[in-house]
Amino acid sequence: MEWLEDNVKDRQRLFSDSAQDAKEQNHHPCTAKGSKTSFHVKMAEYILSIDKDEKVRDDVRANGGRKYAKAVENCIGR
Repeated sequence: MEWLEDNVKDRQRLFSDSAQDAKEQNHHPCTAKGSKTSFHVKMAEYILSIDKDEKVRDDVRANGGRKYAKAVENCIGR
């Protein structure tokens, strides 16, 4: 996904490694502070801002991507 490529630090936080893995690889883990929902919201806003359906684009512009965040999380988790 383009958003993940363009937002390297957010991608690292979203898909952070465990503290144990970081220790074994001799580096500090890059983890998200708090919920990863904020990253899912950003991704939803980015993805849906170019949706073919004008109503979807208008909804995201007016209300943000929060209501679509769970759908993004579910797609990533597959």
